[in-house]
Amino acid sequence: WVGKPLLCLALALSSCLGIAFDDVGHVDRFLKQALAAFSLFFGSACLNNFQDRQGDRLLARTRGRALPLGRLAPMGVLVQALGFLVLGLAGLFRVGGGPAPCLWGLAGVVLYNGIYTPLKLRTVWAMVPGAFAGAVPVAMGWSGAVGGGLPPGIWVVMALMVVWQLPHAWLVLLSQPWGEPGPFPAVFRRDQLERILLVWISLWGSCLAMFVLFKPDLAGRVAWILGGNAMGVVLFFWVRP
Repeated sequence: WVGKPLLCLALALSSCLGIAFDDVGHVDRFLKQALAAFSLFFGSACLNNFQDRQGDRLLARTRGRALPLGRLAPMGVLVQALGFLVLGLAGLFRVGGGPAPCLWGLAGVVLYNGIYTPLKLRTVWAMVPGAFAGAVPVAMGWSGAVGGGLPPGIWVVMALMVVWQLPHAWLVLLSQPWGEPGPFPAVFRRDQLERILLVWISLWGSCLAMFVLFKPDLAGRVAWILGGNAMGVVLFFWVRP
């Protein structure tokens, strides 16, 4: 799959978390928001694969993708990417009733495809724009459902999403042979990164749980989603071999 549908689905659901923060509900927008966000993220993922088609040949984890193997024409993937990007941005504009969610989505594409992707094999600092791109879906959801400025609760969840992006990237790195091209193997040994990952995720889960416990005005559905994530992720990493 050129567009990484499972990852795009997870990001689309993250945008729906922003809608769930709205106590009024807007249930009718939930599916439309998810579809528009999915289209945008799918286009961004396709564009990412187009950008990475040369570097993917160097990595064991990615050299079996369609573009490095020559199974798909690069220009065809680029056209597909641009089509889904336009469709997603147009959908966000229509569902959100204004430019705010569309602008948030465009900011995410610029951060991910414009800054993170070209830099990720060159410097560890590429994680910074990549992490901020991962927090954009929540802002998209809120601005599409409610509009106006982002409340403090949304900013806190976005900050937690930013912090989560680093261990997510490290998990991808640990899934491939150590020492392949990239900045992290030159900075950490594999066992060092595994220990950092365990501590980081434990602290992340604790912060997420405290946010749920000490914010009494948090909507019940949001509290269950965030609390379940905090417990599930931490338990998974403590019990895995």
